[in-house]
Amino acid sequence: MPHTHHHSIFHYLLNKELSEIYITIAGKTFALALIAIFIPIYLFQINFELRYIFLFYALVSISFALTVFFSAKLSTKTGIKHGMLISMPFLIGYFILLQFLTSNSLDWIFFLAPILSGIHGSLFWMNFHIDFYEFSSRKLRAEQISGYAIISLILAAIGPVIGGFILVSLGFNPLFIFVSILLFISTIPLFMSKEIYVRREFSIKKVGKVMKKAGISLTGFISEASFRCAFIAWIIIMFLILKGYVGVGTLTSAGLVVAIASTFFVGRLADKYDKGAVLRIGAMLSSLGWFVRLFITTFVGVLGINIFFGAVGPASAGGSAFDAINYDMAKRKHIAEVIVVREITIHTSLALFMLFLFFVPNLYLAIIFGVIGSFLLIPFSFQKKKI
Repeated sequence: MPHTHHHSIFHYLLNKELSEIYITIAGKTFALALIAIFIPIYLFQINFELRYIFLFYALVSISFALTVFFSAKLSTKTGIKHGMLISMPFLIGYFILLQFLTSNSLDWIFFLAPILSGIHGSLFWMNFHIDFYEFSSRKLRAEQISGYAIISLILAAIGPVIGGFILVSLGFNPLFIFVSILLFISTIPLFMSKEIYVRREFSIKKVGKVMKKAGISLTGFISEASFRCAFIAWIIIMFLILKGYVGVGTLTSAGLVVAIASTFFVGRLADKYDKGAVLRIGAMLSSLGWFVRLFITTFVGVLGINIFFGAVGPASAGGSAFDAINYDMAKRKHIAEVIVVREITIHTSLALFMLFLFFVPNLYLAIIFGVIGSFLLIPFSFQKKKI
């Protein structure tokens, strides 16, 4: 009988570069888990109309989409790790500005804060995806993605509960400050090894060529955008049902606890069998879940559907099978361009969804976007060609 190797999370922590990525993303995830889920509620609580909450997130995505190419270009000069470090002051500035938002104030702070968040996102995630691609194994990529996802999920499951209690005890401003400190600290592990750089021949012309070749893969990126849009609406719906920060944080964490085990198994299945098949199953189940969310009105309903999504989410948009297909379709020489196309498509689509909801503000219409987006994963799951 041939000897088989068991690849655990600790196996990947022996890989210095992967371990740096794991630790950094875990620290950032924990910091954001304390606060991110409560930001739509924060805007809602300080009496912003629903349409302006959607506009706020549209501005984040517009800023992200407009700056992602320049973020990649900057990384040819600063290096990928320094690119991630440079992103942090923008996110910290975003949290500082949030403290000064006032009821329905469409002043310069309302517009500048989301722009800073978008610039941070383009700098951080562009560089993160390239870094992970460089040091992950194609044969074990879904499992390695699961590795950092599981570590992140463990901390993300703790974060909303702790964040909810801090909000009840101290309010938003002390939490904003605490999160900002943690975000800066999270980048330190990246510099335990040498810097790496995006190829200097990276150009907008090559991004355009990759965009034309992407074909059906764009449907998957649009799907992820629809999920993000629907989830922001779901956060507010949860708050209206549960009527408290602690309840929202606790029931969100309940789903994330289930996602920890699910992420491990999805990563294994995706590498052992077929990533596309795993994603198609996840797409069908998530479409059912988003549809059921239209009818949830009780504590038990919120708990049940969050647990359901904890189980099926890792096999859907943004999960390990989804990300592995995205990485696998990129030729090494085109990885930067593929990531730029991914992020531009996601955030342009998300901005359009949010702008539509600005003109037709309805939480349940946003949930329907989640249902539709689930089906867009199916053509993406058949993506095989290298770009």
